[in-house]
Amino acid sequence: SPVAGSLVLRGGRIESVRPAPRPELPPSAAILDARGRRLTPGLIDLHAHGGGGRHFGAGEGDGLPAILAAHARFGTTAVLPTIVASSPEEILEVLRALKRAQARPPGGARILGLNLEGPFLSIGKRGAQPLRYLRPPRLRDAERILSFADGMVRIMTLAPELDAGFRVVAALKRAGVIPAIGHTEADYDTAVKVRYPVLYLLHGAGENERGWIEQGRANFILDNLIAAGEAKQMLVVVDTGYASFAGVDV
Repeated sequence: SPVAGSLVLRGGRIESVRPAPRPELPPSAAILDARGRRLTPGLIDLHAHGGGGRHFGAGEGDGLPAILAAHARFGTTAVLPTIVASSPEEILEVLRALKRAQARPPGGARILGLNLEGPFLSIGKRGAQPLRYLRPPRLRDAERILSFADGMVRIMTLAPELDAGFRVVAALKRAGVIPAIGHTEADYDTAVKVRYPVLYLLHGAGENERGWIEQGRANFILDNLIAAGEAKQMLVVVDTGYASFAGVDV
């Protein structure tokens, strides 16, 4: 439950939480009176395609301030911009825009990097992904993007069962990028080979032909990874229906 008091910050970090509404502070301290409002930690959105009526895709660089301001207005203080399957040129364009925004922050939510949803995805599980940009995994394309990104790409979703999928997975790991399993027809034996400290399963969907990962397959993969001790941490994005992981409905 909420506690009345004061939060003391020093150098951008929380120094203490004090019960007194007006704690003793140095004369130089700046005081912000919240006037009885609740103070909560800022939200961190790791999968956001846009906000405020704009999207993070190519050609929208001038919309970044509006997107970041919209996220901050509703409590998100840091965001990982996410784009759908795009051409290599469009991905590089987005990276340029994000780099400029990081160099001169426009205000609003802080940019954490880039989340690439594609383009190495299963056509049969593409969902809303643009078909014209889906293609088999190409190590050369992945390495070009990662080299230009210079650490800005933080997550990349792919279907590991596709030819050369694991060559791209290996390149992502070397670059410190989380390989997310999504828009995929991978079974348990394929998923477990990804082997990464964080299991990022994207789009656990209901049991239907258009589902990107059917609920049954998602449950089977996760339950077995948990039982085998492979999944130390899990981040699951469920945007339709529901899923049950390790016996817990979410």
